[in-house]
Amino acid sequence: MKNSSFPKDDPKYLWVIPADENCGHGTFELPFGRIATALSKARPGQVIVLKAGNYPGDVNIETSGSFDKPLYIVADKGAEVIISGARWYFYDACDIIVSGLAFKDSPLGSIAVLGACERNRFEKLFFKNCGDPQKASCTMFFGGSGASCNIVDFCNFERPLPPPVNRKKSPGNMTVGLMISEGDSLEGKPITDHVIRRNRFVNYDYGILIGAEDATMKQYGHIVAYNTIDKCISEGIMVKCGDTQVRGNVITACPNNSISVVTGEGSIIEDNRIVDSGLGIRLGGRGHTVSNNCIIRCGQEAVRVMEKNGANGVATQNIIIEQNTCAGWSNNKPSAMPGISIESSSCIIIKKNMFWGSGDPYRFTGAENCKEKQLISDNMSARSCATPDGVIAGHVEFVSKEQDNYENNSGYGAAGWMCRPEPYDPDKDMLEEPVCCHSEISDEPEDLEKDNELEDEIDNDGSLSRSLFFGEDEPENNY
Repeated sequence: MKNSSFPKDDPKYLWVIPADENCGHGTFELPFGRIATALSKARPGQVIVLKAGNYPGDVNIETSGSFDKPLYIVADKGAEVIISGARWYFYDACDIIVSGLAFKDSPLGSIAVLGACERNRFEKLFFKNCGDPQKASCTMFFGGSGASCNIVDFCNFERPLPPPVNRKKSPGNMTVGLMISEGDSLEGKPITDHVIRRNRFVNYDYGILIGAEDATMKQYGHIVAYNTIDKCISEGIMVKCGDTQVRGNVITACPNNSISVVTGEGSIIEDNRIVDSGLGIRLGGRGHTVSNNCIIRCGQEAVRVMEKNGANGVATQNIIIEQNTCAGWSNNKPSAMPGISIESSSCIIIKKNMFWGSGDPYRFTGAENCKEKQLISDNMSARSCATPDGVIAGHVEFVSKEQDNYENNSGYGAAGWMCRPEPYDPDKDMLEEPVCCHSEISDEPEDLEKDNELEDEIDNDGSLSRSLFFGEDEPENNY
């Protein structure tokens, strides 16, 4: 094993080994034997360094860093630190950065962030075989009341095998990679402004689940960006709250739903790439925009606009679907489902989309078509698509549809990296992270405090995050 690159004699660093006993003084030579002991001694700005080994047993974390001096819990440089069969509970904990740890074989979940936890960052964590397919489980859960501005990024959520597709599904046996609940919306303390980005989710029932209610109208300000989701059986990404941005995700081989935004107001689904999945994008609620997505070879529709989600759901209205590429849907069966199915009573705008496949580009469902509520104009169909009102026939040359590269110069459909099959670099098109969330731990130990600079800005009531969705100017990105 490599020698540690953290200073051995600096009292800012508290050292831990997996001895599971009260021992040591937290120094490099005489480390603590338990994580709980280090937490009881830690102060804002200190770094708890876990040496290599297997750390069993649940851990309760109720201490905090401070806004300008976060508390770090990190693996020693070059060390394999395994949290085995355990769950870490964060209770009203703030300004903590957890980095470089591996959570394995946790039967019901690995991390639970509960209560008014703010400005925490979970980065470069590895979750392996967490969750029992026969029991309800959530690998990382954000719940309680009043949490805000937490970040999860560069984490890997992986189960060895997907749940059996033909098993009887129930709330009692669903596996979830990451979930954010609404919080206590009745008392005005919802969970808001979380950023889930650049993570990988494989072989869950639900990859990412945001919210749990069908009728919520509050604003939440979450961002789900640049994640990779593969073989998640029920839902790749499901959003059941308003004011959430789903941007730049790559979703593959999810046999049922890829992206579902099924309630709330003012969410944006943009710049995503969906390949070889079941249903592409599913919509319910009000004021959502679906823009610049590339949806390839869906077994069902590329986009489905529902009447509402569940008995208590909100009727779907004021939906914009523009500049999307729908390349093959319903397994290219001309008599099967359309590219976009539209609940007849919904108020909707559909424009500048590219339909390449067989069958109908769009079709209305329901008993009555309220044409005065719908604007379908200036879309293009190619290959053997029909050309109903609002769709023109055209010829388009893709860069290489055989290699799933659907870039073209037609002016219709999506444009950008989501049309290309090769790996992309999210740093070229990434969101700035909120000012209330801490930056990554530096590779140079002496620069730890310098790395606490805060980027972007989200004010106390979250109005800046909401401005991204309601027409105000978006802060300029740093590329």
